[in-house]
Amino acid sequence: MSKKISAVILVICLCLMMTACSDITTDTDASEAKGQKPEVTVPVDLEEVKNNQQQVDQGHSPWQLDPLQVTQTFVSLQISPSGVSGEFPVSIDDLSITKETDSNAIVAINSNKTDISKVYLKRLIRQDQTGIWTVVGYDVN
Repeated sequence: MSKKISAVILVICLCLMMTACSDITTDTDASEAKGQKPEVTVPVDLEEVKNNQQQVDQGHSPWQLDPLQVTQTFVSLQISPSGVSGEFPVSIDDLSITKETDSNAIVAINSNKTDISKVYLKRLIRQDQTGIWTVVGYDVN
């Protein structure tokens, strides 16, 4: 009897995972259909994103809950790949959210310190206020 229950639980978990993955694809397709496909796609390591989400759930790195701060960090690391010491090269005042839903955000960058003009973000693990933002692409001038 316990093997049957385990099998049923496994099937349910797999179905939930497949549904979650199909939702991510659907969101991407919807954004792309509206002409909002990034010029440059950023590869995402889903295991790393899951680990980051767990860290935020434990109270660490709360900045990952804010699309502006995630964008500022991403763009700054594109300017200085070896790391940022002191102030970020791009100010948070140079960023503005042009679109935000529960699962997607687009942030415009208005700075002469970078060629990046737009950053595309998604909440890949959890699509609510507790989900972290992940950069999935960007546009350049």
